Amino acid sequence: MSESKMLKPSEALNRFSPIKLLPFVDQTKSSVEPLRYGFRAGDVGLIMDEVMGSEIVNKILACVIPATPSWFRGVVNIRGNIVPVFDLKMIFNSDEKTDLQRLLIIGKEDKAAGILIEDLPQALHDLEVTTDFLSPSPFMNECIRKVYKQNDDIWYELNFNDFFAELGKQFANEINQ
Repeated sequence: MSESKMLKPSEALNRFSPIKLLPFVDQTKSSVEPLRYGFRAGDVGLIMDEVMGSEIVNKILACVIPATPSWFRGVVNIRGNIVPVFDLKMIFNSDEKTDLQRLLIIGKEDKAAGILIEDLPQALHDLEVTTDFLSPSPFMNECIRKVYKQNDDIWYELNFNDFFAELGKQFANEINQ
């Protein structure tokens, strides 16, 4: 190829516009709504924190610790980190335990906690902020960032660091009684 036909690197990189190449993209929308995921603990819908990171671990049994609250299901070892496991279904005033051994790990390394879940997290669309709700648990009140409504379902967006700290306080209160 002769030198006269070669493009400068900056021209070569900037000659295509991705938007013009994708005619099926709605170009009237200036921003895309971020996709959020949520999971259920019994009847309570919780939105996962997109910044903390999470993973699903299947078929793992927690090491039970005697003389602890029934909603504290024990601890598991995740890549060398001891992770507490909570059954939120029992915390939200249900006597029914979560039987499936599917664990949602929220956070990473020594800042991680596990929550037993029955179903995989689901994508949430068309969430509307609402102020018309009742908190499913008194110690959760300070941890709620926002509450959303999707059809007739209520979804709570929590500060999970604060929520797990509150669970730790609740755990200590029940142990010391």
